[in-house]
This record gives sequence, C-alpha cells and structure tokens, in this order.
Amino acid sequence: MSRQSAAQSIVYIKKRSIRMYFYIGSLSSIILLASVLSFLYINSLRRSSEGIMNQLSSSIIEEKKRFLRNTIDLTLYLIEHERQQVQIEYARTNIPANQLKTITVDRIRNLIHELRLIDEGYIWVNEIVNYEGGDNYAIRKIHPNLPQTEGMWLSTKTTDIEGNRPYDVELQGIKRQGELFFEYYFKKMHSERIEHKMSFAKLYKPYNWVVATGVYLDDVDQLIQNEKGKMQQTADTQRLLTLSFAIAAVLLTTVSIVLFEKQFIRLVSNYEKTIGEYTATLEELSTTDKLTGLFNRIKLDEVFAYELAQAQRYEKSLSLLLLDIDKFKDVNDTYGHQVGDQILVEFSGVLKSNSRSSESIGRWGGEEFLIILPETSSEGAILFAEKIRQLIEAHAFPVVGTVTCSIGVSTYSKNDSWESMMERVDKALYRAKGNGRNNVMCESTPHSA
Repeated sequence: MSRQSAAQSIVYIKKRSIRMYFYIGSLSSIILLASVLSFLYINSLRRSSEGIMNQLSSSIIEEKKRFLRNTIDLTLYLIEHERQQVQIEYARTNIPANQLKTITVDRIRNLIHELRLIDEGYIWVNEIVNYEGGDNYAIRKIHPNLPQTEGMWLSTKTTDIEGNRPYDVELQGIKRQGELFFEYYFKKMHSERIEHKMSFAKLYKPYNWVVATGVYLDDVDQLIQNEKGKMQQTADTQRLLTLSFAIAAVLLTTVSIVLFEKQFIRLVSNYEKTIGEYTATLEELSTTDKLTGLFNRIKLDEVFAYELAQAQRYEKSLSLLLLDIDKFKDVNDTYGHQVGDQILVEFSGVLKSNSRSSESIGRWGGEEFLIILPETSSEGAILFAEKIRQLIEAHAFPVVGTVTCSIGVSTYSKNDSWESMMERVDKALYRAKGNGRNNVMCESTPHSA
C-alpha cells in the first residue's frame, strides 16, 4: 500500500464514523422532536377536551342545583301554606294541638305524594329527633319512592353502595347552614337500579323537618362517559395522524439528510484527498532528503532496524556501503555551494539508476551516502561497491567534470547491531580515504582501483 493510499485509508475510517454519527444524530433528533411535539399536542388536546367536558358538566350541575333549590323553596311555601290553611279551618274548634298537627301532616303527605317532578323526581321529608346523630336520629316521615318505609327510624351510620354516609352528611349540613347540596347513590323510582344522585335539603324549623328533593346524575355521568369516549376517539385519531405526520417528517428528513449527506461526503472526500496528499507529502518529507530525493537518516534508521531484524531471525546476509565524495570541500570552495549541490544531485542519480529496488539508498549527511544491501554477502557488497566507484569515476559531472568517491563496506555477523556495523563501516571508509581515496575498503581488507 502506498503512503498516500495508507493516509487516505485513515481519513476514510474517520469519514465513516462521521457519517454514522451524522445519521444517528440527525434521525434521533427528528424522532425525538416528533415524539415531544406529538406528546405536547395530544396532551394539549386532552386538557382542552377535559376543560370543555368539565365546563359542560359544571353548567349542567349548576342548572340542576337551581332547579332543586327552586323546587324545595316552592315545596316549603306549599307546606307552610297548608299548615296555615289547616289552622284557619280549625281555628273555631277545640281540636287538640297534636291532633291538629296530625291532620296537617296527613294533608302535607297527600300533597307531596301527588307532586310530580321531571325525570321521575319527588320530594321526601325526614323528621329529626336527635341532632347528635347516631341510630334513631330521625324518622322517615314522607317518601313517595318508598311509601312502605314511612315511619321507620333512620341512622347516620347508614352507607350507600359506594360507602358514603348520606344521612350523616345531610345532618351535618343542616346543623351548619340549615341547607346543603350533597351526592350519594340511591334506588330510582319505579326501578331497582341504584344510580348516582344529587340532592338539596332544607330545614323546616316548625316541625324539625328536613325537606329534600334530588335528581339523578346518570345523564351527567353518561355525558361525561360519552365525552370521554369522543375524547379517546379523537385522541386515537390524532395519534394516528401525528404518527403519520411524524413518519412522513422522518422520511422527508431522511431524504433531505441523504441529499445533504451526498454533498457533505463529496466535500469530505475532497478534504480526504487533499489531506491524503498532504499526509503523503509530509510523510515523504519526513523520510526524504530534500535536495537529493534519497532517504534521510530517519528513514535509513527505520529500514536498517527492519533488515537487521530479518537478518537475525532468518540468518540472512546484510551489508552496508558508506560512500563519501572525495575532496567535496574543494568543490564548494572553488565553484560554490550551488555547484556543490548539483554534484550531490548528479551523484545521487548515479546511485539510484544503478541500484535494485531491494536496496535502500540515503544521504547520510553532507557528502556522505549510505546503501543498505539486504541478503548480500561481503563479496557481493565489495563487487557492488567497486561497480559504483567505477561508474562515479566515469561519469561526467557538470562544471567540475570528474568526481571520485571512497567507499567503506561492512557485513553483518552474529550479535551485530546498528551501532557496531556503522562503527565498522565508518572505519572502513576512513581507511579508504586514508589509502589515497577513490577506493573500496571492506572493514580491514582493501580493494583498490
């Protein structure tokens, strides 16, 4: 894999991560937003429906309360009128007071039994005997719905089917305010059904009577039930619509995201290509000598570490050539550094054009060059070094014409290291230069032109 493709691979992996987070983040945000908006809308719809239902229910209840109060006030007027009428009729007689009350009560009972209210409503009367409550606190005096129970004793401990204690509630309200509205469950007239009922009771002080009437709230309960059903149906419909809109929004958003993502990925790909090129360039600059284009010392260290490990593991040959351009300082001093740089470039070109792909060539520093020869014995290294020496000597260099070089050779032996091989090849080069230059020295064995 080339340096550029390797760098692009790293960028591509990060690009895939960006795409994954982009899709997950975008779709999650849309789904969450749709869910929150759906919840808020349905919750608002529910509250609105409940408000309308409560308002309607309250209006009906208030109307029923007005009806009950007016009915009791009218009944109390009739009771008082009947009591006064009896007193007038029997004013000239000597009938005892208790007998006169009995006549009055009988006429009032007949009057109340004959009264007919809407929705099978009726008036009933309880006579309080003991305002402290408890068993036998009152007598059921008049009751058109249950005439057979007239005269029976009542108890404040009596409960309805829901556990309410209506007689106790009634007595406490009468004692506090002389009247009250209260709710409980009681048998409907001409039926065995127990229904939700609201009553209004008021004290008629002359007889300690609690005069009351009531209306059943089954119509209100049914209204509430119907409204709840409608509300649930509407909520279900809205949920379905909201879900449909949410799905449509997600799909539309997904399409938008895909279209946007294509542009985004195209942009990222351009960045990827640019970054890959820059990365490859930087990697090349970090391992290449700028002037000659050969490996620099950093890359040579890396290559030698690898080749040395291979030689140690598989017991292969490994040789080094250290080359130095003879009298290069004189070239710089005589012709200038620009010509010296041209010589270095030409010298590098000769080395590259006459080396195999398996051989690594680098500028070791200044006018020194290092060649790493994998799987090459001492004899092979010496032959190759001599070939290079002759080619350099025969090459026509610009301005200066002829240039020669000295070459040191060292070969890997057991337990060798980078430092030990470099120390030997450096000494070999030193001997080659001390031996008149333009020759090859292999550690301690000379090989001259």
